[in-house]
Amino acid sequence: MWIWVFYPLTSYSFMIKNLNKEVISPALSIWQYLDWALVICVVSIVFVGRELENVVLVLTVLPILLARNFSANYEALHGHLPFIVLCAQYSIFHLLKIAFWDGQPSGELYDNYPVEAEKWIWGLVLVPLLTVRFISMDNLVVLFHRIAPPLMLFLFLCMSVRYFTPYFEDTTRIKNLAANVFISPLYFTIFAILLFSGDHLGLKSERMIRYAVLVSSIILATAYAGTRGIFIGQLVSYLALAGIFFIIHEENRKVSLSILCSIVIGVLLGFFIDLCRDGSFCERYLLLFDVIQFTSEGEEALSASMSGRSSLYQLGFERILEHPIVGYGIAHEPIIAGRFYHMHNMYISWMLWGGFFSLVSGLLFLLATGCASFIKSKGVNTYIIGLSILGPLSISMLFDSFLFWKHFYLLSILTMSFAYSLGVAERRIVKDKHISYDD
Repeated sequence: MWIWVFYPLTSYSFMIKNLNKEVISPALSIWQYLDWALVICVVSIVFVGRELENVVLVLTVLPILLARNFSANYEALHGHLPFIVLCAQYSIFHLLKIAFWDGQPSGELYDNYPVEAEKWIWGLVLVPLLTVRFISMDNLVVLFHRIAPPLMLFLFLCMSVRYFTPYFEDTTRIKNLAANVFISPLYFTIFAILLFSGDHLGLKSERMIRYAVLVSSIILATAYAGTRGIFIGQLVSYLALAGIFFIIHEENRKVSLSILCSIVIGVLLGFFIDLCRDGSFCERYLLLFDVIQFTSEGEEALSASMSGRSSLYQLGFERILEHPIVGYGIAHEPIIAGRFYHMHNMYISWMLWGGFFSLVSGLLFLLATGCASFIKSKGVNTYIIGLSILGPLSISMLFDSFLFWKHFYLLSILTMSFAYSLGVAERRIVKDKHISYDD
């Protein structure tokens, strides 16, 4: 396994050296330092998670406040309204619902889940702010594709050290500094898919490091974090990624074959590592089928998580049928979910929040990156950029309500804005240029 980690890392110093030549001019400006730091921070959310939110905000706002490329930023904001509107409507809808429909909860309802209007306000502000910031970075593509692969493998190595030492947790599920077991594998998967966009797979060494990242992400989701929903989301997303190269880029079918091989290697290593420890993920994964089939209720062999979640889903469907159009209100979900706090299924959560309208708003939010990219271009990169967000989030949220939490919502806006801006920047570079991934 370690060959996949150490082989690409040997080229790290070479990459940084080339980065200095290509990006950093002799008259180095403070803006280039900020761009570099921002990309590092964005990618590092796979390890540090929400602890970087304030740092990212400062690195985002500071250059705009100091009027760097102000006119260019205005043009960027005006030219990318489809993406901004599709993202922002999600916050606007729920802010209006809180203000004019749900009202202010009180008593037990407020104690369980106060309506966090600031969550939606921050989301509304960050969408145009992050989009303008990332779009205005001329060197975004170079920075991401040079820094992200070795950085992600280094962070995976850090997580491996934590996993195989007895000092990090009282359980076998790694949380890292993110304080949440789902952050690392979810956003690691998003960035892993983004690494396959653009024309940065020309050299064999560059392809190998991206396959290594893909393998690492599966090991992280299975053995290290034990996240069943995200693991299924990975399989679906990576298979779709292989299909994109196989169907749309027929001359590069060997890339799709390599992706399939990476999936197999990642699954085998992940399950093998888990079995060598205690097999907890394997057991949890097998119990997942009982939730899907709704057969867990009353079966003593199943864990409390599985039997409870299956009953929770059934309860959610029953309540949805009572108010399918407008739902119950955002603050009512914890009351309905009881000791589980939320429904562990984002689609059920949306239906409880605002019925059909909240569900449509949520789906538009997930589709924002792909739809806005498709409006501007219909190339291979467009499908990869859209898949990077839609695949991991839409599938994994069948098993958990990630956007219930403020930090997941804001981190998702961050990665969505970054993915869309990366696609825009790559289209500028590869315009009228035929891309081949053959040696």
